[in-house]
Amino acid sequence: MCGCSWLGYDCNGARSATSQLRFPRCRMVQGKSIMHKSAQLSVSIIICTRNRAESLRATLASLGQVNLPCGWQVELILVDNGSTDNTSQILLQTPLSGIRNRYVFEPQKGLSIARNRGVKESSGDVLLFTDDDMRFPKGWIEYMCMPIMEGKADAVAGRIDIPPHLRRSWMGSVHLGWLGVNADDLREPAVLELTGGNFAVKRAVLGPNTCFDEALGAGGLGFGEEVLLSRQLQRQGFRICTASICVEHHFDELHLLRQNWLRDARQRGASAAYIDYHWEHTGNPSVWKLMLAALRYVACWIINPRWQNWREGADPTQLQLLLRLHYRLQMWRMRRQPRRYAQLPSNCRSLLVGDVLPLSSERDNGQLSLGCERPTRDGKQ
Repeated sequence: MCGCSWLGYDCNGARSATSQLRFPRCRMVQGKSIMHKSAQLSVSIIICTRNRAESLRATLASLGQVNLPCGWQVELILVDNGSTDNTSQILLQTPLSGIRNRYVFEPQKGLSIARNRGVKESSGDVLLFTDDDMRFPKGWIEYMCMPIMEGKADAVAGRIDIPPHLRRSWMGSVHLGWLGVNADDLREPAVLELTGGNFAVKRAVLGPNTCFDEALGAGGLGFGEEVLLSRQLQRQGFRICTASICVEHHFDELHLLRQNWLRDARQRGASAAYIDYHWEHTGNPSVWKLMLAALRYVACWIINPRWQNWREGADPTQLQLLLRLHYRLQMWRMRRQPRRYAQLPSNCRSLLVGDVLPLSSERDNGQLSLGCERPTRDGKQ
């Protein structure tokens, strides 16, 4: 569907004077945008999924109700990451008026792998990422992409909320933060980071290869692929802004079970350690810090046992201690590994160790190597 009047366009596609008021405010991070005006604007929506056919059906139905800005070409890249259910049929059964659909099968499991495949298969000027369990407001595409289209930013971090039936009285800031909920916090974050369920990136700032570290994310260490991407973009001086538009995350209620919170804590700790070790070049771990983290976690179990019999939720203190324990443990496991990313000056740490491409040559082409290419054993690409 076309939302010309709602978007503030006249019938010929010209912007009205009042349309500038319809876009969310943006707080920019260092650097200059490399956006160039395009005669025909195009957006690629990338959704990765695996064995979640019914959830995907509801997500696509919601996407079908989103307004399409006049003059924009919008395509949907659905990456099936090795599903064994009827996921391949869902896209055919769900009409999306005005959106060109493309189904891509990626047999190698891993969310980062699937997203990288989606990037390679897409053709849009702006890449808009979301998940297979989201609900969208009418103006989602425009609000997320317009700051990039107008050259005000190179990436946009959107907001996420959860529906009332998934909220619990025991949820605190740690629980909501781990669920990606940021709609309640109207303050600008001190450090802007992209959140997987709702973010957009200008294609020109991505390199010709992959852009998500395949060791991170679901199917890998569990989390952190968007965090690392955010740091890579900011280190290069590209601009990230926040958008006030909010999507709703309809995840499976089983995710609220206590064992799943503990699993997330372990994965978050390991993912954070990977980023600090390989990207930030954090020093070698101490065995004493590892032992201390283990003792603190055991003490928490003994002192505060009230959560042990709960079906849902987990003690936020216990979650934080478990995260730190697995952070230290992962650091210890990686202590003899070579750093995946070279330690370069703060404005150009994006190349892998062994990468021979000069950064300036890629800048001249309007692209950035994010250093996520998988190196061979001899360190060459």
